[in-house]
Amino acid sequence: MASAFLMSLLFLDVGIQVVIFDRMFKTHQRSKQKKVREEEENLTRYESYDTKEQKGWEFKILRTTGGGFRRRKTLKRVCEEEARCGWILLEKLDDDRLRFRRPLAARERDHMAKIDPYRSHYGVPIDLEYLVMLVLVLGIMAAATYAGYKAMSKVFDNIDVQPLPTKPEILNPNSPQPPTP
Repeated sequence: MASAFLMSLLFLDVGIQVVIFDRMFKTHQRSKQKKVREEEENLTRYESYDTKEQKGWEFKILRTTGGGFRRRKTLKRVCEEEARCGWILLEKLDDDRLRFRRPLAARERDHMAKIDPYRSHYGVPIDLEYLVMLVLVLGIMAAATYAGYKAMSKVFDNIDVQPLPTKPEILNPNSPQPPTP
């Protein structure tokens, strides 16, 4: 697939480049999501809820995009928001995921919460993020197209073009042929 992408660069076929890049990106995303899903299944697997440590608790994983939990300030703010609903930070899985737990008794105060106590995503909604990315990609492609148009119009403006005759001469086969020099 990479060789096809490089060939499309030689021929400057933007449509093919976009399709190939999209497929490469989606393949990478699928493998990354599969790895994350497997990791979360291994982390959240409990053999029995009857153990003394696990009884009476509920768990959730809060996600964000773009490494949103990398900054301490953001991490602290998220933990404070979740603590108002009774959630306790159990572990930071990576810069995109946090794992929380809370006692089942905390459900009684859910109606007073200012945030959704069962939210699983923090930050800008994913749909909005995709929309912004789409607008940026289309803007970049439009700018490249316009720049190419302007460059080619300068090239073709300098070419001297002879106009075609307005009416071609039709020779009648019965008429005398003009002498050839």
